[in-house]
Amino acid sequence: MNGDIKVSIKVLEYPKIETMDILTPDQIVKLIEDNQQIKNKCCENQDYYIGKNRAIVDKRGFDKDNPDSRVVVPYARTLTQIVKGYMYKPGLITYSSEDQVYINTIKEIFDFNDEPLVTAELGESQSKYGLGIEILYVDQNEENQTLPRFSSVKPEEIILIYNMAIDPKVIGAIRYYITDKAPDMNMDIYSVEVYYSDRVGTYKLTDTNGKKSIEFITEYQHFFGEVPVNVYKNNTEMHADYEPIKPLIDAYDIMTSDSINEMNRFASAYLILKDYIFNNPEDGNEKAKELEMLKTRRVLEFMGGNGGAEFLTKDIPSEFFEVVKRTLREDIEYHSHIPDFRGKNFEAKSGVALQWSLLDFENLCGDKQALFEKGLRNRIKLINNFMSIKALEASKIDINFKRNTPADYTTLINTIIQLKTSGLLSDEDLIYMMPAEWVPDPEAALERMNQQKEENMIRFDEMSMGAEGGEDGEDKNDVQDSAE
Repeated sequence: MNGDIKVSIKVLEYPKIETMDILTPDQIVKLIEDNQQIKNKCCENQDYYIGKNRAIVDKRGFDKDNPDSRVVVPYARTLTQIVKGYMYKPGLITYSSEDQVYINTIKEIFDFNDEPLVTAELGESQSKYGLGIEILYVDQNEENQTLPRFSSVKPEEIILIYNMAIDPKVIGAIRYYITDKAPDMNMDIYSVEVYYSDRVGTYKLTDTNGKKSIEFITEYQHFFGEVPVNVYKNNTEMHADYEPIKPLIDAYDIMTSDSINEMNRFASAYLILKDYIFNNPEDGNEKAKELEMLKTRRVLEFMGGNGGAEFLTKDIPSEFFEVVKRTLREDIEYHSHIPDFRGKNFEAKSGVALQWSLLDFENLCGDKQALFEKGLRNRIKLINNFMSIKALEASKIDINFKRNTPADYTTLINTIIQLKTSGLLSDEDLIYMMPAEWVPDPEAALERMNQQKEENMIRFDEMSMGAEGGEDGEDKNDVQDSAE
């Protein structure tokens, strides 16, 4: 196996300061320069995700006369997509509250923001970068109402600034991104936004051959009560799901490339001709024509009794390559804690057996979910601050997480019937137990169910009154008295 595999796992931290005063232009430039390592890490994770992790393969140093396949397998993307589909598929995360008026307000804001799609994008970012980041701002809907907006942004564009507390809190943030280039002058022009707890300052930064200059543009207030930049960490180290196993992914790329190169060498095998001489061997042109005819017609004619033809090849250690690749796949699955749902471990398994197979993955998802829920609650808190909603804290909202797993519907239906009959759970609890494909919006389903109950009660009362009265609605006793 050619090439060296380097371990590039780093634990990087964002800056911490005591208090967040108004930053000077020089301080902003210094923070941007110091953020380069985190930006590089995010860009490297993105390269692995899209299949451009060529740091190892490009340095392999093949002989130019030998096959030189450099296959990059987007393994990182596969792992992240498994996590995203399992945990963050739209419809898997739902919200409920005892205060129906409040939850309707939140739902209106979420619909305005396409919340399921934004949340799924943040879940993907959490997996592939080690953190997802969203910025909250305001916009107007079709009725010209001013409502909060939240959008996912690239982590490589954000610098988070924390305080020095035991449990650090974001007290500021800087977003910077390229808006224009001048290649002839080696110049990049950036827009810079500095977020404080009560305002946002905007700047223009010019980078010419590494020399940066910054210019203040404007400043405006926001009304979110805190820094309107929300963080969804993947873990305390802010590592991507595949970050600790990058060397294994690199090794898998090398083994795949080596396998293809060996096949190419086999396809380029030499043809040995015994006791066969081309006509006019001294005439290069005639010899070339005869070789071309040989390739086209694929026919050889031997005049002597000892003639023959065979290929000179080498044995390909295909079994060795397959064993190593299979071992690497198993190691990637084991050390990432993310299973391959197409593997044999998930073929025709019962519900209990499937749960055991998912135990390690569920442990990982549980940790990710706890940190993700913290971000969702902070999002709701910021929305409450902007809307001046004080009646209900974000902690009083129930955030329900489901998993996108094949369901044993027969067992599930029987369980729901038993719980319904026994009265151990309420109708609301039973609705939230149902799969997302059955009940995509539990709140709406619960509202429809309550409305149906009310309609049934009204219909029952009308029927009861009709049974007590006569055909014309008269009381039976009145009819009897008149008859007497």
